[in-house]
Amino acid sequence: MLMVSCVALLAGCGGNPQPENEANTSDVTSVGGELTCSGDGEAVCDGVCTSTYTDLSNCGWCGMRCGFPGGNNVCWYGTCYACDSNGTNCVAI
Repeated sequence: MLMVSCVALLAGCGGNPQPENEANTSDVTSVGGELTCSGDGEAVCDGVCTSTYTDLSNCGWCGMRCGFPGGNNVCWYGTCYACDSNGTNCVAI
């Protein structure tokens, strides 16, 4: 039932409901020797700021790869989804 709800939620948005996959979205700054990022949902992964909400290579946390080769995969707010070719019917994976 949860999977159907997720699909319905994503499909109801129409078009391509997910944000673009952007790896570098803000500058890395050093505070007291610790690297930090300024954006919401961002983390320092391999020395650069990345959005763990949308980055396919860091989906949800650093190093969490989203998707399968040849698939239409999306990282949406830190959860990995497999989508049909239109990007309208998606299922969390």
